Amino acid sequence: MIKIKILKKAGGFVLYILLFVPVLFLSAFSFIDDVSVKQTTGNRVRLILENILPHKLIPRDGGIVDTLFHNTSFTGNSITDTVPFSFIKKDRNNNIRYLIRGTYWISDRGIHFLLSDSLLINYKNWLVSPGNYIIYAPNGIVVAGISLSRDSAKISLGSQQALPGSPIDIDIQNLDISDLAGLLKVDTLMASGLLNAKIILSDLTKAIPVVTGTASVRNLELVQQLVGDLLLNAQMTDENTIHVTLQLSGNGNEVNAGGNFFLNNDQQQFDALLYIKSLKAALLQGFSKGNMSGVSGSINGLIGLKGKLTQPEWEGEINFDSTKFSLARFGTTYKLDKQKISLSYPEINFTRFTIEDSLGNPLILNGSICSNSLSDYELGINLNSREFTLINTSRAVNNTVYGFAGINANLAVTGTSRKPAIAGDIYLAEKTDVTLVLPEKNNDKEAAKSVVRFIDRDTFVLPQPGIFKAVADSNINFAQYLNHKLNIRADKKAVLNIVIDPSTGDEIKVNGDARLNTGFDTAGNFLIAGNYLLDSGYYELNYQFLKKRFNLMQGSTIFFNGLPTDAQINIRAEYIANTSAKDLLGNEVGTVDPRIARSFNQKIPFRVILVLKGSLKKPIIGFDIQLPGAGDMDGQLRRTIENKLVQLRADIAATNKQVFALLVLGRFVGEQSTDFFKGNGGDFADIAGESVSQFLSAALDQVASDLFTGINVDLNLNSYKDFTISEGTQKTDLNVDVSKNFLNDRLSVTVGKNFGIESQDGSAKAAKQKGSRFLPDATVSYKLSANGNYMTRSYTKNQFELVLDGYVIEMGLGLIATLDYEKIKGLFIRKNKKAGQ
Repeated sequence: MIKIKILKKAGGFVLYILLFVPVLFLSAFSFIDDVSVKQTTGNRVRLILENILPHKLIPRDGGIVDTLFHNTSFTGNSITDTVPFSFIKKDRNNNIRYLIRGTYWISDRGIHFLLSDSLLINYKNWLVSPGNYIIYAPNGIVVAGISLSRDSAKISLGSQQALPGSPIDIDIQNLDISDLAGLLKVDTLMASGLLNAKIILSDLTKAIPVVTGTASVRNLELVQQLVGDLLLNAQMTDENTIHVTLQLSGNGNEVNAGGNFFLNNDQQQFDALLYIKSLKAALLQGFSKGNMSGVSGSINGLIGLKGKLTQPEWEGEINFDSTKFSLARFGTTYKLDKQKISLSYPEINFTRFTIEDSLGNPLILNGSICSNSLSDYELGINLNSREFTLINTSRAVNNTVYGFAGINANLAVTGTSRKPAIAGDIYLAEKTDVTLVLPEKNNDKEAAKSVVRFIDRDTFVLPQPGIFKAVADSNINFAQYLNHKLNIRADKKAVLNIVIDPSTGDEIKVNGDARLNTGFDTAGNFLIAGNYLLDSGYYELNYQFLKKRFNLMQGSTIFFNGLPTDAQINIRAEYIANTSAKDLLGNEVGTVDPRIARSFNQKIPFRVILVLKGSLKKPIIGFDIQLPGAGDMDGQLRRTIENKLVQLRADIAATNKQVFALLVLGRFVGEQSTDFFKGNGGDFADIAGESVSQFLSAALDQVASDLFTGINVDLNLNSYKDFTISEGTQKTDLNVDVSKNFLNDRLSVTVGKNFGIESQDGSAKAAKQKGSRFLPDATVSYKLSANGNYMTRSYTKNQFELVLDGYVIEMGLGLIATLDYEKIKGLFIRKNKKAGQ
């Protein structure tokens, strides 16, 4: 998009130019196909070029140049014929990384450029010699007096004569090439090393410019992998031939190359021979973008290259000698031992090319890749494996796939490199036990979609329709170009684990008979179709403190018909709860035969059924309670319980209540809150002794919270046996506390009493006699400091004594200090006050 605005101001006109290039298309070996510059008329000219190359560069051949320019701008402003300009490149944090300033003007000789006295290269200041200039003309370039220096590093450029087309001498001393590589790579260090060079550059207007001289790089590193020392030499042997030699040595690497470049032969532009005596395979790890790790071993080979630079022809072979590598995501380690790739233009041939896993199981490649162009290849590869390890990694943070997976595969890879096609069969081996973690839903992202932002249209450059369209995603989705048709089967003993909810740990573990087909749709989405019949497994249910395992029942299925996470599930699992039906049938006790009523205390293995239906990523969960199969249960008892369960299923809330009680308490609960206080015709003490203390305490607290607002009520029921006497005495105590806070919670008043509601000792009986006084315990606490480290507390405690036949009242006053310390002596050391306090 190009926007041009001309405004009339005092002293003349101002010309604004805004250039936005979302995608830059490149020819094969040039960044700029054509440049034209025209002189504008007027007294004032202002040029602004902003946001140059904000996205990845895409060559015309459809490949990707992994280069990203951030916050790059070119600006100029002038009221005369001389225009100051500046080139600025910033990093992701908006800090200036590269800065080149100067002026330019146009004359009959061409466009003149003059650099300022300093510039910034990779955050470092460089000095520029005065009197420098560059003249760009249609018939050549003139460079004079350009010398850049920083410490011992120096770059000098100059034409041998002040004439367009004259050879240009380039002298580079002690330059760290990472300073220049930073222009192309943003996130990682692409290359580093100390460069020294003496080069003569001439015939820039030809298809292949003439470059002669020598260059060396000490301690060369590529993508943070040490390579060694590089030496390059280029000399003209005749007017049409440049002979080039290359030597790479050090760090276990030894590579030599030599050949000729032909200046006036469009069909045969070069002829070279590359001899790789030894090259460490670890160099490949740096170019894998983190997908490979632990790469070791070496590569050797002899390769002949000739033809055009845009379409080279090859002949030779590449050998892998005990090369090992791991796939970082799946944790698998593979080995290439004495394997060979044969090169015979236009083909790259694989003959029983074998990749072995850590157990020695092979993956065998046979076939060839045929070149149509430098970036387009026809594929014809067959892959075969048996029990080949595909995944072998342990659970880790952000690891969505882990475990062990072995496959038997028979695949054919055809099509082209632009649109490959994969077809065949994959069989999950018996020992497979792999876990898939479904992604958590991003609630913040979903909530952000509902935010409406209001802007001032005068302060924003709104997008306009143009020739170019911005790329929505800079990462090309390879699946868009992949024709993928695979038949997948799973051994009945192969185990698949799916973590449905990573936040709670809800997990399903299944194994069964899977018959699936996979592929991609036109939008590049990975699809699965088919049915997974589950033979066995379990569902691990986690809800706060509740953790129960439900065993899968026969007939459960997972049906795939689209995206993997959209699979439809129909899973039934059961949990056995051994308990009596007494609390479930409490209301039916008086309506049945007394003999049957007594059998209500019989423990029965109730089946708690968990039902999961709907989408795999968001299943609908339901519960049911069923009786076990035919057994030694009385027929009338079974009918009575079945009738009750039928009534229960009509009320989902009631069903969930009983399921929760079975899972938490291991028993049923009464239908109404008053059931807690009924019992079998007894009084409050009877039911208190029969119930689960903690469960009832929670229920009482809930009731009290509803009845009393503005104060804190705590009811705690505790049923236990007191063995202070030989036979042991059953006791039940109910503690009631009522508290209220004042003065911003600094003053707290608590009144309470502990009631012995079931006991055989004399003091408890006397305390419950009619006429005994009710004297509560009281506590008053006051925080002397806001954080409560210092507190004063007064209390009164009333205890009934059988010997005195009355109450003993105990009163007290205390001072409480709370201190943090690591050693005892720290209690007696006064802490220094913070500054300013």
